[in-house]
Amino acid sequence: MRKPTKQARLAVEQFPALRFAWSTSRARDTYGYNICTLYLVRPSGHEVRAARCNGGGYDMQGTALGNWMQDFFKDDLKKLSSDIGSNTPWNTRGAFYGLSFWDPTRRKYRKAWRPGYSVYLDGGCGFNCMEHILNALGLSLHCIARNGKNTLYTLNLKGA
Repeated sequence: MRKPTKQARLAVEQFPALRFAWSTSRARDTYGYNICTLYLVRPSGHEVRAARCNGGGYDMQGTALGNWMQDFFKDDLKKLSSDIGSNTPWNTRGAFYGLSFWDPTRRKYRKAWRPGYSVYLDGGCGFNCMEHILNALGLSLHCIARNGKNTLYTLNLKGA
């Protein structure tokens, strides 16, 4: 098991819970679209909106989680490897499905980070893939409550 990173410890201190909320858009151009919003819950109970996506046809909860992780754990994600172009099942290899690194000079996605590359997480590939990456960073998610429009997870250090 990998030791939790400094950024992972900070995440658990600042945001011990994550809440996914579902709603429907009433905007002119997106009327009727599903909206998935990720809120980070502080120990005081105050919520901060971290990520949001709309539409459908992909894993929206995974996308919202991936968007937050991409911003919050940018330096830690650079140490992991992508599985682009791999033909083996995602759970049997050391690389991470949904993680890639954008090379702007060649305009291609790469397997490993280098200076000048951008980190990219594609949460649309699945919530479980984003959880797998969180586990590699030393964190785990546990679902503690679910109702029609909300799902609440606790964010814990792995092994704690």
